[in-house]
Amino acid sequence: MKFATKLFVKLEIYYQFTKKFFRKNKYFIPTFHFKKPKKNKVLIYNIKSKKFAEILFKKKNLTYYYADFRNLNLYIFFYTIKNSGLKNFKKNYKFNFFNSVKPKIIYTAMDNYLEFYLLKKIYPYATYISDQNAMRDEKFFETCKKFKNKNNLFNDLFFCFGENQKARLKEIFKSKYYITGNTINNNFKIKNSKSKIKKIIYISSGKYLDKELIPDINIFSSLKRFCDEKSLDLFFLDKPNRNRRKFFIKYFNYNLNYISSQDILQNYNLMKKDTLFVFTISTLGYEILSKGIRCVSLHHNQFNHRIKPYKNKGPFWIDTPDFNYNYNLIKNFLNSVLNYDQTKWNKIYKKFSKEILFYDQGNAIKKKIIKKYL
Repeated sequence: MKFATKLFVKLEIYYQFTKKFFRKNKYFIPTFHFKKPKKNKVLIYNIKSKKFAEILFKKKNLTYYYADFRNLNLYIFFYTIKNSGLKNFKKNYKFNFFNSVKPKIIYTAMDNYLEFYLLKKIYPYATYISDQNAMRDEKFFETCKKFKNKNNLFNDLFFCFGENQKARLKEIFKSKYYITGNTINNNFKIKNSKSKIKKIIYISSGKYLDKELIPDINIFSSLKRFCDEKSLDLFFLDKPNRNRRKFFIKYFNYNLNYISSQDILQNYNLMKKDTLFVFTISTLGYEILSKGIRCVSLHHNQFNHRIKPYKNKGPFWIDTPDFNYNYNLIKNFLNSVLNYDQTKWNKIYKKFSKEILFYDQGNAIKKKIIKKYL
């Protein structure tokens, strides 16, 4: 009877703790796992890294750690409380989970998740790899600086997009850097080799249905006029996790060719040499450049980061204050990019893709490096 009483008291304490813990995280309903995590070669930090990890590693070698406690392992949960109590629970839970898996590599493609760079202090027995998944602007680096003031940010290997991003990241993170491009982009090949431009795809950057969409609206209107004159098809590629088809059809008062980005991987199938892409703020735009597909950036210096200063006009970009792009400016610049002979365009994209976002077909470089640590 005394044993049962003690057991229920402990369970009540555990229950109150978990209730308090999850009350702070109302945005998700946790999934519970009861078995001890099995030993494995690779631990993936954050489930959002899954589509990247499954390209670089064998699925059977992967165990996933949910950084936001969306999935809670009850074996590790109770083991941690039993051995360490509630003090430093989050750190101790991580250590016990990692130590159960005993991975050779701990990998994330959420390179902007700054807590990842503190994990080596918690569990020093693995090689930590961070894999850049998007261009990082000045706002991100300012956040990093504030975080770094309180912490030493470290990982073993950093796969980054290009020379510019590497130079900027080195100011923040202590690591060994490799220029390897974007994992998902590297995994997709161009489907055709035809180079005659038949259509233009505009990559949206606006976040909401407000003033942030004004550049999209103005630029797209000019592109519509240009395509009508050139007898080219025009498509509007929306921002991921947005669906604004009805809004734009209503605004433009015609049934535009709208492409959703609900399936982000599907965007890579759009990369064909018979298409000219126009973008303002878009990682996808630079992935397109890396594959030798013609493109025009209308806000290139957004990702300058003061490491390699670019002029306001270059071979594939043009910047104006406050997105002040009139039709003649856009028309003349589009024509200049379309009129490059193939030899000249090849020199342009190879030079700048190495600086901005490199293309490593099939992720050959990353896989070779990873193999050494496995």
